[in-house]
Amino acid sequence: MNGLQIFRTQSPGPLQVISYDVAIYTGEDCKRWKWNGMPVVATPDFVDISNVALLRCSLAWAAAESASVIVDMTATTFCDVTCVNSLLDAAHRLRDGGGELVLVICAASVQRVLDTLNLCQHFRIVRDLHEAASQNQQACGYAA
Repeated sequence: MNGLQIFRTQSPGPLQVISYDVAIYTGEDCKRWKWNGMPVVATPDFVDISNVALLRCSLAWAAAESASVIVDMTATTFCDVTCVNSLLDAAHRLRDGGGELVLVICAASVQRVLDTLNLCQHFRIVRDLHEAASQNQQACGYAA
């Protein structure tokens, strides 16, 4: 995949520091990387109170990297209100800074949670990571 940088490690613990400014959580936690310079946070198959702190940390890393952030939720089939609150908080912070939070969602159950809570207007929701990255690059002045 052209332009994809994945920071991975095999670590006995949930956090492994790769360099002074990049860390990745392994296992069933959030993974994060850059796609053509855009920060991406990938969520696990479920996000609830047991792992939402890791999502918040990953979103904070991503927000420090760029005004716009992509959250790849293609593997996520369940998210509870703690996940939604974290995403909503990140979206508001990014919007205040002139950016946006883009959600890549495939599961109908995750989409239904956002629909039920009437929160879809707070995010740009797409079905494909390529679409999210290309639209963000154009909006931020990156070459597509």
